[in-house]
This record gives sequence, C-alpha cells and structure tokens, in this order.
Amino acid sequence: MVIAIFSDVHGNFDALEIALEQMESFSPDVYVCLGDIVGYGPEPVRCLERVAQIPNCIIIKGNHEKILLGELTTEACSDLGKISSEWTKANVSKLMIDYVRSFLEYHIIDDFGFYHSFSKEDADFPYLNSLEDILKYMPKDKCKIHFYGHTHRPRVTNISGEDFYVDIGIRQKLCKDKEYCINVGSIGQMRDSHTDYSFCVLFTDNNQCEVEIVRGNYDSFKTYCKIRDEMQNRKIADYLIREEERRRNYESAYNRR
Repeated sequence: MVIAIFSDVHGNFDALEIALEQMESFSPDVYVCLGDIVGYGPEPVRCLERVAQIPNCIIIKGNHEKILLGELTTEACSDLGKISSEWTKANVSKLMIDYVRSFLEYHIIDDFGFYHSFSKEDADFPYLNSLEDILKYMPKDKCKIHFYGHTHRPRVTNISGEDFYVDIGIRQKLCKDKEYCINVGSIGQMRDSHTDYSFCVLFTDNNQCEVEIVRGNYDSFKTYCKIRDEMQNRKIADYLIREEERRRNYESAYNRR
C-alpha cells in the first residue's frame, strides 16, 4: 500500500495543486489530509473543494476547522491567526461548513495513526516541536507509527530518542521494533527556513515500512499577491515567505505591479 499524507494547506491553492500533482506520481492507494485546509490563506473554499475531489481521501479535522465550526476559540492563536480566522469565517459558505463537519477527529489504519496534533484532555492541539512534548502527548493507542501536522515543520522522530532525521527525497526504512512520530510538514505555510511545501509518502509491503518526506516548489509570489489583494493584509503575506531576501523581493515586485 502507498499512502500520501499531507497537512496544513491553509487556503493556499497554488501550493496544493502543485503538491497534488507530485503526490499523484507516487500512485497512492489512499490519501490522508491531516487538517487545517483553511486559515491564513486567501482561497479556503477553493482548497476545500479541491480536497473533496481527491479519490480515497481521509480528512482529519484541524484546529482551524474547529475554529470555523465554532468548536474552538481563537484564544490560543497568534494575532495573525485570529485575523485570518475571522476572514475565513466571513468567506466560507454554509455548504462548505457542513462539509467540514464531516471531517474526522483522527483515524487509524492498521499500525498507523493519523492526527492533526496529539492531544489529551487538558490540552488542545499542542505544538510538538521537541521530543519531550512528543512523548508527553503521544497517543496511547496500539499504533507503531503516528503521523501528525500542526507545527508546519517536517521531522521523523524515533521516540526512543536515538535519532532524529529529515532526509528530503530519500526513502527511509523504519525498524519494526521501534515506534515513530512523523510530522509531514505543511503544504501551504511552512514555518522552517524554506517557503516551499512538504508532504510524506508511506510505503508498506510485507510488514515493512518506508517513508519519504517530499518537498517542492510552487509560485509563492502568486499566493503572496492574492493575500495582499484579497485579504488586504501584508503581515499575513509576509508570514507566508520564510526567506528574508525573498520577502523583500516580493514586496518590491508587488509594489511595481
């Protein structure tokens, strides 16, 4: 079985379209979206409609979907998150909101668990940026491999603490007797040092597992301009772009249009 796993599209249709084309090249049997299709980006409805068209796609509910549905407040969000959430609510139709209600809280396939972020009763969508937090919030189910998003930073963590690695574009074999937590990164808003999108592909065969973190380029200037034009918010547009020099170049190019 081949499973393509992606997360945190955040209303970025330009990145989503290119990423899906690359996912299709792996001929997935199943797709899993780990949530946050909406939020921050300028095209939430278009992204929701596109994900709805993906065959055999399991969709997990992220914190921004819960905010859209009124199931979660924006209290834990940054100022930009709060602004974008209000904009998203004003630009998503009731029909799309009803569709979002159908998303799952989490999903398990065999030994694989899929979540937006691990959580306990005393925490909603924690940011798992350290081994300590991963171990603290890791689900207590029987899965050997846990996939999650939310932090927008791809990583593969062996929970024994023996290793931590992200080798882009290289299939990595996972040991049968170890447990892993794998962050697939983000389609629409990376938060490491590179603007470009990422997703994960899981390969299983005869009880053997391999994963590959895939990164790729998209026309981020096009999305930058859409945020500036449609959302009227330069700070959210700047937040999309991770490289300072690229951000300055985009600002200059935008002003010259």
